[in-house]
Parts: sequence; C-alpha cells; structure tokens
Amino acid sequence: MKAVRQSSVKGGFSLVELLAVVVIIGILTAIAVQSYSVSENTSQAVAIQNATQVAQTINAAREIGATVVVSPSMSGEEIIALAAKGFQGRSLSLKTTINPNSDAAKWLYVRSDGIVAIKPFKEVVEK
Repeated sequence: MKAVRQSSVKGGFSLVELLAVVVIIGILTAIAVQSYSVSENTSQAVAIQNATQVAQTINAAREIGATVVVSPSMSGEEIIALAAKGFQGRSLSLKTTINPNSDAAKWLYVRSDGIVAIKPFKEVVEK
C-alpha cells in the first residue's frame, strides 16, 4: 500500500500579510491625523472670524452713538451676549447672532479704554 501523505496545514498569517496590514493601518492613521489638523485649523479660523464680528459690532455701535457699557472684567461670553442683544443708534441697528458658548468667546477681551479687541493668537493657543 502506498503511504498517504498528510498535508501540513499552517496556522496564522505570514509575515507579508501582517506587514501589509500594518502599512494599511499606517496610511489610514496618517490620513486621519491630517484631516483632524485641517478641521482644527478651520474651526480656529471661524472662531477668530466670529470674534472679530462681535468686536466690530460692539465698536461700531459705540461709533454710531449707541450706549454700550463694557468693562475690562467682562468675559468673552458676556461680550458676545451683549452684542447679541443688539444696539440701536441713529438710523442703524446692529446685532450679532454668535453663540456665547462658542470658541469665539475665548478670543475677546475689553481693553482698558473700553474697546472690544481680539486677544493675540499666542496667548489663546498656549492656554
């Protein structure tokens, strides 16, 4: 009788297969990190733009003769809430619709002369 050879069955994955999986995971991670970075930069840019809109609204209201009471102790949220209430002066009505809890609040402050301004980029990012 002929001897029947049993085929040996290997278990597990080969080194090439494992390497391919690691490379694919690395590529997907690189794409995810880049997307996160772009989205974070975009959200910061929008927050700065919103803060600028609020500051311009309050400062413009003062220029048209509206009564605007701000103090250096006001938080960014309070400044945005004040701008959201709106100002009326002469023939112009100013109002902003920025959410007081938005990231824009961390960019705003009131200078000692009462002007609403935007904080320096470095000061906000390092906190």
